[in-house]
Amino acid sequence: MAGTFAEDFDFKAELDLQGNTLGAGTGQLARANEIFINWHKYDFAQVRFGQLKPAFGGEALASDTKILTIERSLSSDRLADGRQLAVGLMGDLAGKKWSYLAVVANGNGANVSANDNSHFQKSVRIAFTPIATASDKLTLALDGLWSTDAGVAKGDFGFSGNLFSGQRTMQGVDLVWTHGLGELDFELLQGTFQPTSAIPFKKFQAEGWQATAAYYLVPAVLQAVVRQEEFQPNTALENNVLRASTFGLNYYLKGQDIKFMLDYLDCHVPGSTTDGGRLLSRVQIIF
Repeated sequence: MAGTFAEDFDFKAELDLQGNTLGAGTGQLARANEIFINWHKYDFAQVRFGQLKPAFGGEALASDTKILTIERSLSSDRLADGRQLAVGLMGDLAGKKWSYLAVVANGNGANVSANDNSHFQKSVRIAFTPIATASDKLTLALDGLWSTDAGVAKGDFGFSGNLFSGQRTMQGVDLVWTHGLGELDFELLQGTFQPTSAIPFKKFQAEGWQATAAYYLVPAVLQAVVRQEEFQPNTALENNVLRASTFGLNYYLKGQDIKFMLDYLDCHVPGSTTDGGRLLSRVQIIF
């Protein structure tokens, strides 16, 4: 549910039913996903409070209903953070050629009202759009995130119980270019972890990237998508790169309001004997 009311405010309240998981569930489950109130009197300085995404990761910040593939890249999933209790400041400058987003958050995940420690997570994103026409648009962005955590869920890095306590410093760069019937997305994310337990190491770096190309085979109706991605949870280790290729088709029956998606993922995990593919499908209805 979303809407506006007097004095230049708008709001959104979104629920996630049954936890958005493929795992077995019992009973009824509904939890808050994205809930905020936004003061938008000035385009150059809007203030938003609620359960928000940090200002880090272009793909992570993109709407679930508008991304080109069914799933986000593994590097985005592992290195970017999800929604949490936060306050944000955002705005557009110089005729919308520049935009910014700054967020201060609790740092310990969605649906948690208390802070995990006495520190706040801080993130900043700056984007530049030098080209914006009916057929061409180019956006470049830089972002960063700084956090001191106490028991934040982070998988694939070798932390005990997949919980991270310590200091994180993250940085990223991304590009989105649309030209005619085509679109090209690229993102590179890096992070430095300093676990207080020194497990798996006292200090290490992780990085990942994805490149996605999309083209309308039938304008505004049928779109082909190809993605290549890599994720390295520890750059100091050899044979530590997870790779995946995605091949997809998107059928827009009524724009984003009624959309059908089909993706095939070819995944390769170092040292694994269970490498293989996954076939995913999605039906999207917005009303």
